Amino acid sequence: MMIDSHCHLHDPTFADLAETLRTAMTHDVWGVVAVGCDAETNARTMKAAAAAPKAVWACLGFHPDWTRLTDDDLDRVEAQISAHHSRIVGVGEIGLRRSLGAARRHIAGQFLLESTALGLVGGVMGAAIGTLVVVAVAATRTWTPVLEPWVPLGAPLIGGFVGLLAGAYPSARAASLEPVEALRSAMG
Repeated sequence: MMIDSHCHLHDPTFADLAETLRTAMTHDVWGVVAVGCDAETNARTMKAAAAAPKAVWACLGFHPDWTRLTDDDLDRVEAQISAHHSRIVGVGEIGLRRSLGAARRHIAGQFLLESTALGLVGGVMGAAIGTLVVVAVAATRTWTPVLEPWVPLGAPLIGGFVGLLAGAYPSARAASLEPVEALRSAMG
């Protein structure tokens, strides 16, 4: 089972939502986080989420690379977020968070928290898989499984530390952007 964490269901390629979701299911994709890029695509994303609430979760956004977007467009997106906040799972752009008043430390904290959490999850999964492999091999050979206690306990901590280190530069970079720069410029 997989979840597509960033899908633009508003694209004309996916005009037939039911068929798109059926095709996704054949590839073991059970749900999508559908992301909008402006007020119009956000509305189409919300419509898709309403049509398939167990398979489509809406994330509203304001795409920083779409230079045709105006301040009025940003106001419309902010109004959509306020009106639909209980039915969305996320906001698609860091620039939007900054424009809505998030402080630099909040942006940096979000990046660091997410990267550390990913590292912890990776460490837990790695320790669990490693432990299962050791136990399975020992069971097939009728051996007594032997694990150092620090391995299943230390792996998540090491993973979290690696995630924290990996998120340090991106968090500093994202936090240093001015709201207008974050909304208007390509970050890559």
